[in-house]
Amino acid sequence: MVKYYKMLILCILSWIFFDNSLVKAQNNLNFPKPVNLIFDVYNKNLHVIVIKASYVLTSDNYFAKAHFNSAGVISLFINLDMMSSVQGEINNSNLLPNEYQSSGKSKGKKFVANIDFNHKQNVKIEKLDPAIEDNRDVVTESQRNNSIDILSAMLQLVQRVRANKNCNDQFKIFDGSRIFTFQSKAAGTMLIPSSWTSPYKGEALFCKAVAQQTAGLKRSRHRALSAQPQPGYLWFKEIDNIGMLPVRFEFNNPKMGNVIVILRQATK
Repeated sequence: MVKYYKMLILCILSWIFFDNSLVKAQNNLNFPKPVNLIFDVYNKNLHVIVIKASYVLTSDNYFAKAHFNSAGVISLFINLDMMSSVQGEINNSNLLPNEYQSSGKSKGKKFVANIDFNHKQNVKIEKLDPAIEDNRDVVTESQRNNSIDILSAMLQLVQRVRANKNCNDQFKIFDGSRIFTFQSKAAGTMLIPSSWTSPYKGEALFCKAVAQQTAGLKRSRHRALSAQPQPGYLWFKEIDNIGMLPVRFEFNNPKMGNVIVILRQATK
């Protein structure tokens, strides 16, 4: 079950966790104050993950980190603790990641993934422990080219929404062992579905999305299922003193079914 929740995290359009390293970078570069976010993740009506997040985004640079912890009843059985971070530059409103790091525990063992995205060119794996499983297809250098990490992809989508008032965009996302494509398109406005855990209500920009694993598939009986396109939906709303943010998104996980992520809190 742990590996499924690790997969779930990588499918979630993730964010960043604010810590002392980000404070130091912010002070040195005179960045604005970070935006702090808390998301609750639900699967099969159970609260399974809490994401504590923040980001710093300027016209030239960005920093991002995400901290994931198991929540609710699931925390009695699974001790999920995962950190992901990225830093990069911005050129003509395009986010260009450099160093991406992710670490935590999977199946009771520690894991580390360090990737040099090198502005989306000549993407290199600096460290991957444990190594890619023998029964998984190896992602080639050409497949990695022009890819970005999941954190940069989400911030890029936020940039697109704020600049163009739509979410029409697409990405190729690499996590160290797999490639996912992600496409989203604005579909008008829609009321945010009711949720007692979220203070954000009313009409919001509604987006339809599709994610699909295209490389790094396992050679198993679930291969065809994992390769299928997975639909998703996002709601973006204007948050006072912050700007447009995703307040809710839903997506289908090929093994776990429907997953709902709700923004519980956003502060600056």
